Amino acid sequence: IYQKAVSLLKEANESIDQIEKQVKLLDSEQKGGLDA
Repeated sequence: IYQKAVSLLKEANESIDQIEKQVKLLDSEQKGGLDA
């Protein structure tokens, strides 16, 4: 059970990192569009 929980946490952290990266990309695109 412990190993499964650890693997799930690792997967969740990875997915969170990907989401944060996508959000940052969207923010930069929106800011660039406003500047232009």
